[in-house]
Amino acid sequence: MAVKQWKHSKELIKDIKTKQDRYATKYKKEICNSKPRDLVMQLEESDLIIINESLNVVFKL
Repeated sequence: MAVKQWKHSKELIKDIKTKQDRYATKYKKEICNSKPRDLVMQLEESDLIIINESLNVVFKL
């Protein structure tokens, strides 16, 4: 199953002002082939992270 996903990667770029090399994180939309089960597993993992973060906010209040 072909799915478009945002992927991030570090790229080496040359800074214009300092003329030195540095790493920058770039986000690109890539087409990935994966199984539906893998996609569901990724969504479940991300849901747990969001729920934990929202609980942290609630308990801080």
